[in-house]
Amino acid sequence: MVEDPLSLIWHDIYGSRGFSRLTDSWRRYTLSRQLFRDVGLLPPLPNPVSNSPYPLVEIEPAEASDESILRVHTAEHLDNLTEADARGTGLLDYGDTPAWHGVLRRARLAVGGTLLAARRVADGSNRL
Repeated sequence: MVEDPLSLIWHDIYGSRGFSRLTDSWRRYTLSRQLFRDVGLLPPLPNPVSNSPYPLVEIEPAEASDESILRVHTAEHLDNLTEADARGTGLLDYGDTPAWHGVLRRARLAVGGTLLAARRVADGSNRL
């Protein structure tokens, strides 16, 4: 058993479509996760719940709430993202991020994962 495991914040959606126009880059998260398994940092699926001998533990984030997103983004930005998701097309930000159906959920999970990681460090559950 590893006394001080590190957390891999992971949601299966991270392995699908990403934010980049470079579609080949979308698979990098899945490939990294598989590499962690191949070299023995993560257990084979399914992930054991406790007493894991592996140095990484997978934890699934929840989607970030509007309230959490609005701490760093404007309501206009969130509205634009919501509308782009509904349209399923267009560009976000400065024109370098494509929109698609599901982009809002993907963004919420990215923010949720970031917040979860920050909370785990802040509360001492994980170290840097």
